[in-house]
Amino acid sequence: MTGGWLVSWPEFWRQDVRVTLLCVPPAGAGANQFRSWQEALGPQVGVVAVQLPGREGRWRHPKAESMEEVYDAVVPDVWRLAAQRPLVIFGHCFGAIIGYEVARRLEHDSSPEAVVVSACRSPDLWVGGELFGGDDELVGLLAARGLDVDDVDEDSQEMLLRTLRADIELCTSYRHEAGVTLSSPLHVWGGSDDSIVPRAQMDGWNRFTSGHSRQRDFSGGHYFINDDQVTALTELRRVLDAATGAAAGGQEQSWTQPEHRDVSC
Repeated sequence: MTGGWLVSWPEFWRQDVRVTLLCVPPAGAGANQFRSWQEALGPQVGVVAVQLPGREGRWRHPKAESMEEVYDAVVPDVWRLAAQRPLVIFGHCFGAIIGYEVARRLEHDSSPEAVVVSACRSPDLWVGGELFGGDDELVGLLAARGLDVDDVDEDSQEMLLRTLRADIELCTSYRHEAGVTLSSPLHVWGGSDDSIVPRAQMDGWNRFTSGHSRQRDFSGGHYFINDDQVTALTELRRVLDAATGAAAGGQEQSWTQPEHRDVSC
C-alpha cells in the first residue's frame, strides 16, 4: 500500500495482524515518520498512515484543495481496512481533525474501536485564519518539530514551507458541521508545555463522542510525541490492547511484545 493516499509497511506484519492503526501526521509532515512506529509496536499491529499530496513519494502531486477532498479519498480504503480487523485512529494536531472526521464517516457501520486526538483543539475551536501567522511563525512550528530550515538549502526550505502552507490552507478551510457524533472511545492527548494548543482548548472534546472520553497529559510541548516517544507509544499500546479486547467481546488478547527501541516521529 504505497504511492497513494495510504502508506503501510506490510513487510513488518504477521499474518495474524490483530489491529489496524491509522495514523494521520501533523501539518507539513508525511507518512514515513510512522514507519518507526510500525517497528516499535510490532508485527501484530498493522500501521497505515495517511499521505497527503505534495510530500515524500507524492511530492509531484497537486495539493488537496479542501478537507472534503481528503475525506473522499481516504474513507473508502479505511472502510475496507475496518471491515477486516479492529481499527484505531491516531492523529496529531491537524492530523487529529482529519482522523476525527474520517471516524465520523465510518460511524454507521465500521466505527473505530478508539480514536486518539493528540495536541488538537476541539472541533468547534478551529477558527481558520487565526490559527497561524506568516512564514516566521511557520518556521517556528517546524523548529518545534526539530527541523531547522537554516540547515537545508534554499530550495529545500521553500519545499518545507510550501508543504506546510498548503496544510495550513486546509486548516483554515475547516469548519465543524453538526450531525454525526462519535460512539467510539475518545482519547485526548496533550503536552503539558504546549503553547500552540494549551489544555483549555482541548477540554471540549468530550462533547464530540457519546462514548468514553479520557484525557492524558504528557511531558513536553506541542510535539510531545517526539519529546517522550517511549511514554507515548506505551500509552498507545494500552489503547490498542483495549481495542482488540473490545472487538473480541472483552476477552483478553495475547500479544507478541516487541523489544523496546528508540523511535523517531
